[in-house]
Amino acid sequence: MKFFKSIFLSLVVVFALFNAYSQGSFEIHVGTGIPLSDMSRGGIGLGEGDTEYGSAIAGITMGLKYNYQVTPNGLGVFAGLDFIYNGINKAYKDDMETYFSLFGITEYEFHSFYNIPLSLGGFYKYSANENIAFYGNAGATLNFFKSSDLVIGNSTFQADWSNNIGFMIGAGVTYKERVSFQVNYLGLGKHDYTVVNTSTPEYPSDGEEEINMLTLTIGFNF
Repeated sequence: MKFFKSIFLSLVVVFALFNAYSQGSFEIHVGTGIPLSDMSRGGIGLGEGDTEYGSAIAGITMGLKYNYQVTPNGLGVFAGLDFIYNGINKAYKDDMETYFSLFGITEYEFHSFYNIPLSLGGFYKYSANENIAFYGNAGATLNFFKSSDLVIGNSTFQADWSNNIGFMIGAGVTYKERVSFQVNYLGLGKHDYTVVNTSTPEYPSDGEEEINMLTLTIGFNF
């Protein structure tokens, strides 16, 4: 987490400096990321016929975005970076803890999910009056996905990073060009990765996740 915080703070400084010498606007936003597809670590702990067991739940998102209006009628371009964190559902945790207790396993740590989408695209903004403006945006994404380590006793299941190209589309409203409320759909695509059990590293397994996400955020423009 310290690594991601360092990257985030560094990008804040870079975007802020760039914004000081341009006609664009810089935005920082926070909110929730809601999975619209099953993210379940390739089926670890998945019950037969149960597609939600062990899947991701709504989490948190934060990000940076730079908007540059190209024409007077509201057309512009944007570049963004987001960080989305999702945990796993309670039913999975409860059942696994019961299972662990039956075998005397007292040391365990559940995994979680990380998505880092980079986005680039265009927007259109319509000013309803001097205070309120509506906008829509769409663009391409390059997403980096990883699930954290799953620890069960002396075994640690480690997944590598994966990436894929996708898209995003969304809309929002701004108030006095300072505060914005946004909803975005991210179709981040399929991500292939490998999981290794550190106890038996010679037997890796492959996983695949289809990642679609809905984000609801509030942004502050500078």
